[in-house]
Amino acid sequence: MQFKNFNNLPNRLQTKIEAVRKESDEYAADELIELGEEILSQLAAMGLAVYLQQENQKETFNDFVISLFLSNGHEYNAGPLYRWVANMLKEAKGK
Repeated sequence: MQFKNFNNLPNRLQTKIEAVRKESDEYAADELIELGEEILSQLAAMGLAVYLQQENQKETFNDFVISLFLSNGHEYNAGPLYRWVANMLKEAKGK
């Protein structure tokens, strides 16, 4: 597979991209899934940072944020985490 180099990506994302590059096209499915999960996780992290800067926050979302930070990190996978954060940002204001 061919990927354009982006030097400003987070290290974890670069590592996942490199794993896809090294794998042959026929066997890259697992690596592509891990890359997709990492992309969703990175987007969720950025969205969560934006949400935490908002003046108007919802108790439900704040409870989720607290449970997320109190978890061991394996309780949430990338897809549902991304959906939670996307919902948190529906009414976000500002930059």
